[in-house]
Amino acid sequence: MRCNNCGWDNSIQQSNCEKCKVPLQGVSVSARPPHPAEVNPPVSGTIKGAESDQQYLDAPAGNAQGAAPEDGNLRYCPYPGCGYPLIPGSTVCPKCNTPVEPDPRSQAGLPSKSAEPGKKGSGTAGTINPYVQAKTDHISLQPLARDGEKNLTVLEFSGKEITLNRENLEPGNLTLTGKVQAELKVENGKWYLQDKSTMHTTFLLVSQPTEIRNGDVILMGDRLFKVEF
Repeated sequence: MRCNNCGWDNSIQQSNCEKCKVPLQGVSVSARPPHPAEVNPPVSGTIKGAESDQQYLDAPAGNAQGAAPEDGNLRYCPYPGCGYPLIPGSTVCPKCNTPVEPDPRSQAGLPSKSAEPGKKGSGTAGTINPYVQAKTDHISLQPLARDGEKNLTVLEFSGKEITLNRENLEPGNLTLTGKVQAELKVENGKWYLQDKSTMHTTFLLVSQPTEIRNGDVILMGDRLFKVEF
C-alpha cells in the first residue's frame, strides 16, 4: 500500500505510513505507474536497523526519525507516487531516479527562508564591525595647540565635498578668510585638499616624499617659493 504523502511502500496491515506516520485511510492498493528511464544505477533499499551516516531529510533536527517534515522549503520528487524528499541541489531523485529541475534558489545562492534579523539564514554574510568599517566620507581636523592653549576641540566633518572657512575652523582668527579658505574632497576613498583663499594661505606640511607640480607654491620658514620646471 503506497502512501499518498511520501510514496512509501507499506504493508497492507499498516494503518499509518511507516515512514511519515500519515494515516493511510482511503488509500487503495494500485500498481505503480510505469517507471521512468533510469539515469543512474538503482539505489539499494534501506537495511532495517542500520544507522545512516547522513542527516535524515524527513526528520528535522530534534525530531524523531520518520517524523513528518516541518521545513516548508523542502522539495520532493515530482514523479507520481514517489514524493521522496530531495537534497538541495539534487538533479535526480535518489529513490526512483527521476530527473528533477535544480532548485533556482540554490543556483542563485539565496537563503531558503526569508531573512529575519537575529536568525540564522539571513541574507547577510556576517556581522560588520562598526569600529573598523571604513568611513570614507568622514574626516577630522585636530587643531595643534600653541603655547598656553589646552583642550582644543577636534573638528569633525562629513560629506563628499567640505568647505572650510573661519566660521567652522576657528571663529575670531582673522588670518582665515570668512568666505572660502579651502575645500576638502573625497574621491575613490582618497581625500584631496585645494586652497580657495584670496591670499593663498592654505599650506600642507610635507612629512614624506610628495610629488610637486609646475606652479606649486612652497612655504619654507616665512618665505614663499614658486616651483617652475
